[in-house]
Amino acid sequence: MTPAGLQRQAGLLRAIRHHDGLHLAGMRYGFWQQRRSERQMLRMLKRHPNIKLVWAANDTMAEGAIAALKTTGLTPGRDVFVGTFGNAPQSLRMLRSGELSVLATGHFLAPAYALTLLFDYQHGVDFGRRDGLQLQIPLFHLMLPGTDLFNWIASRDWQRLNFRAISKVLNPGPGRHDFSLHLREQ
Repeated sequence: MTPAGLQRQAGLLRAIRHHDGLHLAGMRYGFWQQRRSERQMLRMLKRHPNIKLVWAANDTMAEGAIAALKTTGLTPGRDVFVGTFGNAPQSLRMLRSGELSVLATGHFLAPAYALTLLFDYQHGVDFGRRDGLQLQIPLFHLMLPGTDLFNWIASRDWQRLNFRAISKVLNPGPGRHDFSLHLREQ
């Protein structure tokens, strides 16, 4: 298990504890692989044919689960809801078609945010004093087809992301760095 996988698993278990109607039928590890996840999902469906919700730690594993559902004659998004993380073009298409019920993305911004902090540090703004040395940045955003965020992710127009808005060198002022998503207006 990777740190990201462990954190996503912890989030799943926390959600199950806080929602009385959810029951965990089982947990399998797809190791970020589509084929392995498809095999795991086929086994789960044999043991638990009444599964109504599948949560996958990334979009590749969700693709495997969706393939398994289709193999068994189930319709993803109708018979079984599937949720995951990621932003691969295939995942966005599956969300648009309804095969994926929920998709969250934004984790790919972490390196860009780190580079922004390093830029500021190199120019005299010590993020350690301002923000602390261990940052908890909310990276994930729910993708909803037709929204500006969805369209931006689908277009892969990374130039629209405005890192200047995050920089304290370029935007001095009190307070911590603002890591909310800033898209340039066209």
